[in-house]
Amino acid sequence: MKIVDLAGKRVALWGWGREGRAAYAALRACLPGQALTLFCSVAEASEAAASNDPLLAIEHTATSERLAAFDEVVKSPGISPYLPDALSAAARGTRFIGGTALWFGERAGADGNAPGTICVTGTKGKSTTSSLLAHLLRAAGLRTALAGNIGVPLLELLDGEADAWAIELSSYQTRDVAASGARPSIAIVTNLHPEHLDWHGSEARYIEDKLALLTEAKPHIAVLNAADPRLAALSLPDSEIHWYGDARGWHLRGDALYRGDDFVMDTASLPLPGWHNRSNLCAVLTALDAFGLDAAGLAPHAATFQPLPNRLQPIGERDGILYVNDS
Repeated sequence: MKIVDLAGKRVALWGWGREGRAAYAALRACLPGQALTLFCSVAEASEAAASNDPLLAIEHTATSERLAAFDEVVKSPGISPYLPDALSAAARGTRFIGGTALWFGERAGADGNAPGTICVTGTKGKSTTSSLLAHLLRAAGLRTALAGNIGVPLLELLDGEADAWAIELSSYQTRDVAASGARPSIAIVTNLHPEHLDWHGSEARYIEDKLALLTEAKPHIAVLNAADPRLAALSLPDSEIHWYGDARGWHLRGDALYRGDDFVMDTASLPLPGWHNRSNLCAVLTALDAFGLDAAGLAPHAATFQPLPNRLQPIGERDGILYVNDS
């Protein structure tokens, strides 16, 4: 779906956080004459009203009746489509999509492919994996955009140009990629554990939504953790699977990093504390190989990676005790 496909339809925005504001800016830029309705909190309404947009109506309560009055509702990721009012409206024909779906729709070519896109998801490790991926892509000399759940909404980069897109996706966004109709170049999934059950409603639906990036979006290449039992059991007839975490591909033997049977480097001194972070490195290197780069040659650049804050972050030592922020 492209933004122009919304022209002439009854369209609403739901949410006025950073994602909501990015969606509004993108819609207004592409459809300057389109009437829009915004559902937001009373506190957010004054900021939205400051746009002085005569074609923007602002409401505070997104009831099933009001939501059902629209053909398309572009919602912020934090708003669950499984809320009773949303489910009721969807049953009456309202379609709920996110900014991620609109961005992928805009990036897709006539063949449905979204070139240069490398999506990253997983219950744990997706932010570090996405950031490390962008770091090594840049080390390869590629102009790289790092966006998505990591803090920069994709729609803020609607007109951006990049050789590679490192896109972090939460479980709130993975189904949006499938909804866009576009196929990512590569999708990385690090692991699956129960999380965000209040948003998804059940563990089964969380897993289903998370895996929609693979099963419904059908990336050309899926980079999967062979050590995760749910991922190891997957069959993806529409994607080429590249495994990491076992002897078939990039894996660890203690601190030693291997690609198949070939030793590549020692990882003990890398700024990636913990086995799980070095496993993330294996995921990234697998994706770089799949992207057509010399992953083995790029691996040493992990030594200059700046770890993200709040993730096993050393903050100082006192009286012989090392304090680590892992909040």
